[in-house]
Amino acid sequence: MWRMKVSVVSVVVLGALLFGAVVAYAGWGWNAKVSIEGTMVSTSWSVDDVTGAKGYHAEITVAVPSSTDAKIIKMAPTENVKLIDGGSCSDGVVTAVVTYVVTSVGGDGTDVSVSVDRVGRGNEHYGDGTGALEHPISVKVRVAGECNG
Repeated sequence: MWRMKVSVVSVVVLGALLFGAVVAYAGWGWNAKVSIEGTMVSTSWSVDDVTGAKGYHAEITVAVPSSTDAKIIKMAPTENVKLIDGGSCSDGVVTAVVTYVVTSVGGDGTDVSVSVDRVGRGNEHYGDGTGALEHPISVKVRVAGECNG
């Protein structure tokens, strides 16, 4: 009986160690959520630093036409998300521009990756980009909508 207990505990500890190692070296990222004309999008970003998000801050602006129904749903403590006037609307399509500026507050990373994806219903990929810290990275997003608030 004690052999089985030792085996089970050993497997659990080994699994926890392996999971911790994978997480530690897999990089990290955040993804604020914004609703644009009822379409929920994820504004994810990551930096090539395994120490985690606490070493970075992201300023994310989402430019949408002023008559667009848009709202911020969720953001992380290391993000500041703002809706601003911009983008365009034509023939039932709202074009928004998501711009990221990621800065270091003690991290050692240099390369930034960003992505905008639809949340749910097929997880449609709208676009992505890469760049450096402190430099704007923009992604255009096109969603169905009439821009009539």
